[in-house]
Amino acid sequence: MSIGRRTTDTDRRGLKIATQRTVQMCGGQDYSATVTRVHSKTLSDYGNTGNERHGDTFMPVDVFADLVIDCAERGEVAPMLERLCELAGGRFVRVHGDGLLAITEEIMRQAKALQDHVSNGEAAE
Repeated sequence: MSIGRRTTDTDRRGLKIATQRTVQMCGGQDYSATVTRVHSKTLSDYGNTGNERHGDTFMPVDVFADLVIDCAERGEVAPMLERLCELAGGRFVRVHGDGLLAITEEIMRQAKALQDHVSNGEAAE
């Protein structure tokens, strides 16, 4: 039994527009075709909002990953990645270099401080 699609027409149109922007950010359809397994025409179809025939034609995740990596190497965040994060109720936050390690260490430091406060019978700040 199917409960129906979770995305709306507006969501899917937004994904197509974000796809167009991602391909452009990566240098256009011709360049993007050189860093993915698909041709430039296929990339065009993924972002096509004007032809009903391509209404349900979306980029496969491996092609998407190729473009996300290409954008990241340029120091940019792929608009399609940002859009997917928004649909999931969040935001994409890039962590540079050892940033993830620093964040993890800070969380552990704060958790230890909280544990010490609780162990000493102090109120948490």
